[in-house]
Amino acid sequence: MKKIVSLCAAAALLLASCSESRKAGKIAVIPAPVHMESGLGDFILDKATVVAYPAGDSVLARAGGMISETLGATFGTALALSPDTLSGTIVLVRPEHSAGLKPEGYRMVVSPDRIAIETNDYNGAFYALQTLLQLLPAEVYGTGDNGADAYAVPAVTIEDYPRFGWRGMHLDVSRHFHPVGFVKRYIDLLAMHKFNRFHWHLTDDQGWRLEIKKYPLLTEKSAWRVDRNDDGWETNRPPLPGEKATYGGFYTQDEVRDVVAYAAARGVTVIPEIEMPGHSGEVFAAYPHLSCLGKEQFVTPGGYYPDGLATCFCAGNDSSFLFLQGVIDEVVELFPDAPYIHVGGDEVDMQFWSN
Repeated sequence: MKKIVSLCAAAALLLASCSESRKAGKIAVIPAPVHMESGLGDFILDKATVVAYPAGDSVLARAGGMISETLGATFGTALALSPDTLSGTIVLVRPEHSAGLKPEGYRMVVSPDRIAIETNDYNGAFYALQTLLQLLPAEVYGTGDNGADAYAVPAVTIEDYPRFGWRGMHLDVSRHFHPVGFVKRYIDLLAMHKFNRFHWHLTDDQGWRLEIKKYPLLTEKSAWRVDRNDDGWETNRPPLPGEKATYGGFYTQDEVRDVVAYAAARGVTVIPEIEMPGHSGEVFAAYPHLSCLGKEQFVTPGGYYPDGLATCFCAGNDSSFLFLQGVIDEVVELFPDAPYIHVGGDEVDMQFWSN
């Protein structure tokens, strides 16, 4: 939970910092842009603002739609969209020389007449939007119409691009399951801070969280454990005979697709983690033949690892590889944009292989 708390605290700090800077007549943007220069006057953003993009440019059209929807939400209606850059007061364009902007970079010029955003890609436009939001009152981060008729956007020229191509945060939903709404809010905070990777830790000894059609017992048995949240993590009591496993949960494949699409619309690629060969004890509550012990076991309720509790796949069993291939086949389909599948690979107790 430390990472979640720290990110939420950073978001609160961002809002407070930007609000105080506006009161002091300053402009604050987090992360700090590569270049920023204040201008004179303000651009008035209101319901009549038109978001425009070049005709036939599907990437900037998609970005324009996100800007229209996001800025319009605070007024209670989406802003008008136009495939004619001459008709817009927020205008998305490609730079004259594409090499002039780095990947995910943008150049935004706010003047009293309009806001011009130059970018080569969707993420650059999305990050320009995040910067634009920081130039507005903190109320724009609320949900729905907040009653404002217009906002004054200070004139400024900003050029920015990321220093690092991979900017990620991690969320472990195996130890403690979080519903889709929480995951989406977490992604919102990542996007707000211009992160572009979400590392989703979906499986571990304490629970399997991903629906796999080929292996339904993973969500029927491996996704649940007895509730020991009042115990210390390292001293959790083992399940009592006949005690029902009630703590846990999982994501359906439709929910996963929804989260992946939600993240993509915010410039975030989801990286799934499927633990192997260790940290896999929860699997053997459903498919015991995949461990070297070959016997059914409970899903451990915490950091409790008694003798005789298998934690890694049996490397000498062909069924282990067939099982993992079946899992990965479905994971690849669910996360089509992920360049990698994280496999953990840590803390493998190889005594099971030795014996």
